[in-house]
Amino acid sequence: MLRAAGRGALAGLAWGLLARLFMRLIATTPEFTWGGTLAILGLSTLLGTGLGLVVGARLGGRSRWWRLAPVPGLVLFMGPGMTLVPGAALVALALAVRSRAARVLLLLAALVAVVVPAVGLDGEGGEASPTGSLGLALVIVAVGLLGVGCHEWWRRWAPPTRHTPAGARSETRV
Repeated sequence: MLRAAGRGALAGLAWGLLARLFMRLIATTPEFTWGGTLAILGLSTLLGTGLGLVVGARLGGRSRWWRLAPVPGLVLFMGPGMTLVPGAALVALALAVRSRAARVLLLLAALVAVVVPAVGLDGEGGEASPTGSLGLALVIVAVGLLGVGCHEWWRRWAPPTRHTPAGARSETRV
């Protein structure tokens, strides 16, 4: 569990760095504050740690109550970050369906859910800058990664398996 939490924390921190970078690139008037950046990095690390705990608990056959571990990190999406949630939910759903056609449609919907808010519908018709295009590409990657994390959070939780200690005999009753 500790190893899974550590991996999740590192993944969350990396995602937070990516998120801060795309915010900087996509903003028309970028403003940088240490407080904001540290809040984003801290909350994304907290969310990643929670997701890591969920994965570790699921793989370890632990209680389903561990699904609550990422909840404190959801504070990250209480502001402008909430625009990432629909796309991430669609990516997570696409990973869960078996139909290839449904998966493609869900991924296209996720792409639209990311691009439309990022580009905006203000009708200014300005040309895309290279940094803005890179920022858009990074936000698409960030939403995809967030969707993978959500999928891990929502995955089916198999019932714990009972392991027979080594050397113990198992008896089958007929």
